[in-house]
Amino acid sequence: MNNKRWILIVSSVLFLIAVFFIGSQWEKLNPSAEFLTKEEASTIIEDRYKGKVSEISLSNGQFTIEMVKNERDYLISMDEKTGEVLSLDNITKVNKTIDEKTIKDTLVESGREIISLEKKLEEGKEIFVAEVKEENGEVLIKLDAGSGKVLSEKAIDKSVEEEAPKILSEAEAIEIALEAVKGTVDDDIEFERIGGHGYYLIEIETDDDREAVVQVHAITGVVKISWED
Repeated sequence: MNNKRWILIVSSVLFLIAVFFIGSQWEKLNPSAEFLTKEEASTIIEDRYKGKVSEISLSNGQFTIEMVKNERDYLISMDEKTGEVLSLDNITKVNKTIDEKTIKDTLVESGREIISLEKKLEEGKEIFVAEVKEENGEVLIKLDAGSGKVLSEKAIDKSVEEEAPKILSEAEAIEIALEAVKGTVDDDIEFERIGGHGYYLIEIETDDDREAVVQVHAITGVVKISWED
């Protein structure tokens, strides 16, 4: 009788221990309490690799994640439950640039008249810069040389014309000439164009009866002096 009672007590204790163990593990065994969300998986990847998640999907208990870091693309597989990274592959495409003719054809097909087109390097990246004419005016367009994607469009403001350089007045030219040669100015001041530039020709008689022709550039005020015999 005592043996049966002892066996019953031991069995009860073992049962309670089993119930306690199963209860402590239930939360871990409950899938709904442990599976990561897409947001949590993205945060883990971005914090771990210091990149930017561009796409994420879930299938058969695994996240498939595309991440961009330092202009390179990576494909990552992650366990939905544990957050363990199962694989990480560099899937960066070979950088091939589009030829100028293709860019021209694309712009023309969009109904734009090309004024100028050139390839440039901007912030370490090859781009095409096109100036085109549209119905509403001229536009400056920047396109990615690798994909042809339009990066920016900006209207060119033609309302503000470039200010023409100021031409010296006759009085200003005389003042400059007298600073170069002291004397009396002949009233007959000539204005001539030489090699596409305008000049004032000013004759000055000095106090010692010498005569000079002072050539004054009409814009810069640069002086050239010729003495007459």
